[in-house]
Amino acid sequence: MIRNILLLLGISFLLACKGDSPSSEESSTDGADVTLGKAPIPIAGNWIHEAYYNSIKSNQSPRRAQKTCEVCFVRIPANPKESTTLVYNFHEAMENTLVTGQNDQFQLWESDEGKPVKMIDSIKIKNKNKIIIGDNTFININTSPDGTSFKILEQLLFKGTYLTENGGAIEFKKQGDVTGLGDFKYYEPMLDYNDAGRNIDQVMLGKNKNDMKAYAFKFNKKNLQIFELACKTKDNSGDCMEVAFGKVLYTLKKTN
Repeated sequence: MIRNILLLLGISFLLACKGDSPSSEESSTDGADVTLGKAPIPIAGNWIHEAYYNSIKSNQSPRRAQKTCEVCFVRIPANPKESTTLVYNFHEAMENTLVTGQNDQFQLWESDEGKPVKMIDSIKIKNKNKIIIGDNTFININTSPDGTSFKILEQLLFKGTYLTENGGAIEFKKQGDVTGLGDFKYYEPMLDYNDAGRNIDQVMLGKNKNDMKAYAFKFNKKNLQIFELACKTKDNSGDCMEVAFGKVLYTLKKTN
């Protein structure tokens, strides 16, 4: 579950890390003289880390893709007074940040009570679909998050029409609706695999959004299989620590 972390030290630690997270070369910049603009932020949108995006497209495995980034997802609002959301490894969401700037010069700031206090990094516009935060490139994706459900894999991996082995039509929609899949009406692919029992790719399926169950899935190019989950190892309290592919429920072929 993604948690909102409101500690400034959390952001400082995250974005000061080496490697994949944005660099902090200019983090000593003071925000006392920074004024938040009134015009909409032109780089507003939902941005996925390029390494994660490329891994999903090539490997079709969210579990593998999660290992490619630290700050995996950035949501920049159009209103400069609203907090920008940084999602760390799809395990924690950090919201006490702001984006300021104009033209093609923008900055990411730590914030306190809605005011910028310390500059974290510069943001460069590479093109209309890519920005660079520090040393990390992010790609704009056409997704509409719903609360803590970011609708990323729905858009990047599942969305489309499929055929069953008997010729039945299935459609996975980008907002998490599914048609033709038996009693299932909603789906939500898992983004976070840092907990026990998540050693294979999984998708939640259900008749309604409040009663969904985990199933295993496997993509092979345009072929998608959905399986029951089998518990392989349990701890002393009976909780499943390791899962395996169970009975095949659906074998689908993507048509578009």
